[in-house]
Amino acid sequence: MAAEQSVSLHEGSVAVIPQKAEKKSGKRIGYYYIILKSLKESKKNDVVKCIYIKGLTNFGLCVIKEGSQGDTKDKYGRDIQDRLKWQRELHERLAGKVRMPKLLGSFQENGNYYLVMEYIKGKPLQSIIRKDHELRQSLLDGNNSGMRMLEYLEQIVRILEVLHHNDVVHRDVTVNNFMIMPNGKVAVIDMELSYSISGHYPDPPFTLGTYGYMSPEQERTALPTIKEDIYAIGAIMLHAWTGISPYKFSGMSEEELQRAVLFYVEEVNIASIIQQCLKKEADLRPTTDMIAKVLQQTYRDKANNIPRPLKAVQSLSSSFITETIERGIQTLGESVLADKEKGWFAEHMSQSSDQTNDIKKAWYASFNRGAAGVLYFLSRARGAGYNVSNIAVPIGQALDLIRNKYVNNFELSNRGLHFGSDGVALALAECCRWGLLTKENAIIESWSSMLSRDSDKLGLMDGLAGQGIANLHCSDMLEGTREEYIANQLINAQHPDGSWSIRQKGGAYHFANGQAGITYFLLSYGAKSGRHEAIECAERSLKYLISKAGYCPGGLTWKKISRKHFFDHSWCEGTPGMALMFLKAYEITGDTIYHQWIGEALKYHDERSIWGGLSLCHGVSGLGEVYLEAGRVLKEEHFIKRAGDCLQVVLHSRRLTAKGGAYWFVEKERKPVANIMLGNAGILHFLVRYKNVELFGFPGL
Repeated sequence: MAAEQSVSLHEGSVAVIPQKAEKKSGKRIGYYYIILKSLKESKKNDVVKCIYIKGLTNFGLCVIKEGSQGDTKDKYGRDIQDRLKWQRELHERLAGKVRMPKLLGSFQENGNYYLVMEYIKGKPLQSIIRKDHELRQSLLDGNNSGMRMLEYLEQIVRILEVLHHNDVVHRDVTVNNFMIMPNGKVAVIDMELSYSISGHYPDPPFTLGTYGYMSPEQERTALPTIKEDIYAIGAIMLHAWTGISPYKFSGMSEEELQRAVLFYVEEVNIASIIQQCLKKEADLRPTTDMIAKVLQQTYRDKANNIPRPLKAVQSLSSSFITETIERGIQTLGESVLADKEKGWFAEHMSQSSDQTNDIKKAWYASFNRGAAGVLYFLSRARGAGYNVSNIAVPIGQALDLIRNKYVNNFELSNRGLHFGSDGVALALAECCRWGLLTKENAIIESWSSMLSRDSDKLGLMDGLAGQGIANLHCSDMLEGTREEYIANQLINAQHPDGSWSIRQKGGAYHFANGQAGITYFLLSYGAKSGRHEAIECAERSLKYLISKAGYCPGGLTWKKISRKHFFDHSWCEGTPGMALMFLKAYEITGDTIYHQWIGEALKYHDERSIWGGLSLCHGVSGLGEVYLEAGRVLKEEHFIKRAGDCLQVVLHSRRLTAKGGAYWFVEKERKPVANIMLGNAGILHFLVRYKNVELFGFPGL
């Protein structure tokens, strides 16, 4: 189809003020196009899927990119419209040379520029990698999905090879910018950052790219070369083999990166070519042909069942664990995790998803995301014999923050274990228990107030059960705690069948805010108080929960089973949390039925399925902590070994600061953060507890 002519909507000398079109299904955009759905909305540009109707036989689907005039101008005065016009030129130049969306036209309306392209039916490579939890093993074994991935990767390499032969550097080679069509062919999209080597255009090149896929020289905005795309190919291959965003490996030293790639990839030839692609020195990176030949040979070997050399991964030593803990504690005092004036920061809970290498910082005081959780970790680290003296300044800043939010402005503060005053009291009590703070410095005079307010919910994270845990934790230092009152509330609210009335997104049974967390508190309270009524109430709940267990393709579950069900490895909402409940039940009652259910709840978990997340809340560290608890209670060494497998994942993911401190990108944050549930303190807690499994229990319980 011939491209439309651009239409400028200026009447006389009066320019139309730019105004974004409403991205609502059924709305018209331009003359020929009706919006079906919004594919992307951002400050930079919006993308919509449309149907075009130009005649009785001239209609079809298309994708339209909108560029608002003046939005996100760079320092050279260029905006998104300039990028889209350059992308149009590239599509015209490369038409028929590589598989990419066909250019259908462009137009202007209300001061905005619109680029119209063919709608390509398919899935981005990212979607395929994310949804196939067995992809790494399939790549190693040569199974169907692994063989298809090798074909996709070779096609990507060949597409880039064609671009390079046409003097074009793509400069945004990511798993989101390659579409896998139903016929198995790959198409490249999003060319707006590309650079023409022969034309020296754009001059200067548009910035920046996608973090994790950008080479060091691209981040420095050096003159583009094809080696930028080679770096990104290595990042895509690493993403495919591990399921982990390459952003988590960026900035590692060459030694750290080599160790991590060999650990995660295992296959020697593939690991080697990935390492070569990710070299910081551009001249040392391989050519597209060299990469393609490695992929082709890998495919042939697997198709013919020829064994491929695998790296025997060596576990990092006990001394390396100790060194990592010491380096991690050091980093809690560095600017990487602590602002000079305000102390430990977190990623703001309203952080947008726009591509950026920074975070919107927030200073929380809570146990889950804030300063109290970091203090909790440091107190336990001190109790295990680690030196935390270099953290005096951020500790003081944390206490100032807690005083401001939970003492001076108590009436405005939240209640609850994880995000409120009860969790702060628990953390401060732990600081006193291990000598990190004196009772006076720990504001003990305010604990009673912090523990005084009833939640209108029942669960552990933000309800009565969690408040009961906090009261229990403080009861040996504070008179008049409310655990008995809270237990009575929960016992009286239980239904005859052993359940409670809980309306909770994700299910009423799980540990964080469901029935398992309530049961855990009642077991803990009953054991400490000697009150059999609480134990009996908990056992009714256990019987009810056992009756509600089911199986999904991944194993045991208490969630509603559907075709889209995924196996949850977190203690918050998955079966590891149910295992925590059964462990407490077995520890207190000795009933072997609970021992059996512990085994069932933990049988199907594999840390390789959650490599991309390292957090204590719902990642590798949290699963490792549950294994440690199972090892402690059951005295079964295989659980400690499984915790050790999780530990190796964490150790191979660490990176070092300029001062030698250790830190991690824990989940999807753009900068490292300190907090215990989604940050570095949680990983460090797991490492400390691994070396002191009999000294501490599960964090926050």
